[in-house]
Amino acid sequence: MGPQHPQVALSLNALGLLYRDLGYYAKAEPFLQRALFIREQALDPNHVDVGQSLQNLGVLYYRQGKYDQAELLLVRSLAIREQLGVDNPLVAYSLNPLAILYRNQGRYDEAEQLLKRAITIREQAFGPDNVDLSYSLGALAVLYRHQGQDAEANALLHRALAIQERILGPAHPTSPKASVTLPYSTTTRETIPRQNIFSSKPLLSRNRVCMLHILT
Repeated sequence: MGPQHPQVALSLNALGLLYRDLGYYAKAEPFLQRALFIREQALDPNHVDVGQSLQNLGVLYYRQGKYDQAELLLVRSLAIREQLGVDNPLVAYSLNPLAILYRNQGRYDEAEQLLKRAITIREQAFGPDNVDLSYSLGALAVLYRHQGQDAEANALLHRALAIQERILGPAHPTSPKASVTLPYSTTTRETIPRQNIFSSKPLLSRNRVCMLHILT
């Protein structure tokens, strides 16, 4: 098979994501970089697997605070996935992390446009009750809270919470019955306990956390 085979990139990618999600960014980077290199060499430059590797590495750079590098990769990933169709569900997976990056850079208008587009794509593709849709709703709620638009944020949080409870059920290990998680920064996640979900300031909670995986 050889060290440059795309199957090797699949394993490298999996290992890189494991380290990334555990917070071992320095360990993750060479695996994700090598996976991207192999895919770019072995596959068409617009192959969806290349787009996947671009996003995976872009999210890593985002978490490391390397926003310029992250944007370049995330924009490339989005462009590749848009070739599948501008309303393809994979496009939404690229819109979310790019929007979060823009939000953290204070580019609120751009972030809002991307998140609204992701929500529209997911509603059209999966209907109103979909966990991925709840992630985009939660991300838009965080953006609105950053802008002081608490009423809009609370409405979105309530909708995201209701979707996850209907789909996952209150007994699910990741059920948002107790809290809904909002990624306010690259290193920490703030949670809003259920009883405080409509308050103007989110409270930190270590209790049953439902992760909104908006960077996947």
